[in-house]
Amino acid sequence: MEKIPIKQIGLVLPLVAASFLFGLSLRLPGDLLEFVFSVRWLLYLLEILLTITLLGLTVGVFATLNTDKRILGVGLVLSTLACTAGLAPSFSPPALGIFGLFTLGLYLAYQNVKGEMHDLVRFVPSKIYPNATNNLLVILTLAAALSVYLSSQQALSAGQIKLPRAKLDATLLPIAQMIESKLGQQLPAITGTKQNQQSLSPAGINLEKLTTVPKELASPVAEEIAQKIESLLQPYLKLLPILLAISVFLAPLPLRSVVGYLSTLFIAIAIKILRVLKFVKMETQTKEGQWPVLS
Repeated sequence: MEKIPIKQIGLVLPLVAASFLFGLSLRLPGDLLEFVFSVRWLLYLLEILLTITLLGLTVGVFATLNTDKRILGVGLVLSTLACTAGLAPSFSPPALGIFGLFTLGLYLAYQNVKGEMHDLVRFVPSKIYPNATNNLLVILTLAAALSVYLSSQQALSAGQIKLPRAKLDATLLPIAQMIESKLGQQLPAITGTKQNQQSLSPAGINLEKLTTVPKELASPVAEEIAQKIESLLQPYLKLLPILLAISVFLAPLPLRSVVGYLSTLFIAIAIKILRVLKFVKMETQTKEGQWPVLS
């Protein structure tokens, strides 16, 4: 049996590292509701997009330079395991669908690159990689959307998705204090006259305390308002997992051409650097053009 060249095995390592980062980028924090309604959600989507671009780069280089189908199998298995380690999910049949989509995306991108290389007579990055990276983006965003749906659905079932009470209380406290102020202005009108004071004093009522509302009143008022808001929004929280999944899937799609362009540019630069470092050489494989191969 023919031995696998060490350099061919080395092609797998960047792909495995990028796969781990992709899995890591899919993790959701515990404070999900507060996370979604903050700038961190946009950064989360951007991180997913960047890791997919990185995967496009590593798959493109891997597909261009690898010539051994055994290395392809090893690369797919190790990359899927690395993605699993990064995401660290609770395993279930739907969760396995995430990694099925991930493996399918890598395999199809690999085959897209090989197919384009077979049809061309020379190495032209702009014609080889865009289709593969665009397809990879669609499949991996679908995997990311499934991951977000399952994670948020699990958090919802466990009762972990709640309104950010700290920020809600901070918002409602001024309203409660305004209510306190209004009540405080009305009480002196009741107790201010001598006649009222004479009628209330024998009952043992402290008139000085009546003319102001205790500061502790604001907190219960804010608490009651917060509970009303929570009960009002609770039915709509059930829609949150599917809405998050849709947003994760749709948000990157308008940037497909950008991702394809960047991945193609980065692949061309990476192969150029490998040529300079003498890891790759250009070899004439047809009468009309040259192709990069491992030295």
